[in-house]
Amino acid sequence: MEKLIPVQFSAADVYAVYAALHPDRIETKNHTVEIDEMGKSFIGSGTNHKVVVDLDYDDFKRFMREFVK
Repeated sequence: MEKLIPVQFSAADVYAVYAALHPDRIETKNHTVEIDEMGKSFIGSGTNHKVVVDLDYDDFKRFMREFVK
C-alpha cells in the first residue's frame, strides 16, 4: 500500500487541482483546441473550449510548495 502514495509531483499533477480550487487566479479564453496527425495539440480558430491563458504564477508556486509537503 505504501507504494501507491506518490512521492513526487510535477507541476502538471498539481495544475488541475489549482485551477479547480482557485478559478479567480486564472484567466481563460474560449478557443478551439485541435490535435494534428502527430498528436500535437494547438489552439485553432473557434470557441469550443475554455483554455487557460494566464495564471498567478507566484500564487501557484506557493500552492505547489504547500501541496507537496
